[in-house]
Amino acid sequence: MKCSEIRELILTDYADDRLDGERKTDTERHLAGCRDCKELFAAVKKTVIEPFMGAARIGLPESLWLRTKAAIIEEQNKPVFGAGLLSRVRQALYIPRPVMAAISAMVLIIAVVTMAQLKIVGKERIVKAGVQEQAEYYNYSYLVESPVDMAVNEEAGLGTVIEKYFL
Repeated sequence: MKCSEIRELILTDYADDRLDGERKTDTERHLAGCRDCKELFAAVKKTVIEPFMGAARIGLPESLWLRTKAAIIEEQNKPVFGAGLLSRVRQALYIPRPVMAAISAMVLIIAVVTMAQLKIVGKERIVKAGVQEQAEYYNYSYLVESPVDMAVNEEAGLGTVIEKYFL
């Protein structure tokens, strides 16, 4: 056994003589070979065990035990505010697990189908809008400028319709 385990046993069960046969034998074997653990046990024995070796056992009156037992029973039987409320809410909201799993699966399927449809419809709108805008732009540029005007604008440094618009 490791020293850390032995130290814990010394401070708890070994000092109280509460170890079973095999663990007690292992602990005593370790104490015989480990100087540090043996010193710890000697210190524990001197400060914790020996002062109480000759002490007389004091018996408590039976009436004290009866009052203590009655107080414990009274505390356990005392109604707690809202204690039944939680169980009633759980029962009201209880849905068996198979039903809950089926509902969750349906919600997931609906969400996936809806998202897929929105994504498809959204792409069609973008493509249609893009084609329409491009057609309008080409139509505008064709109507606004003739090839001769474009050549003149390029010599002047204006370039394209967009440059003319922004400059």
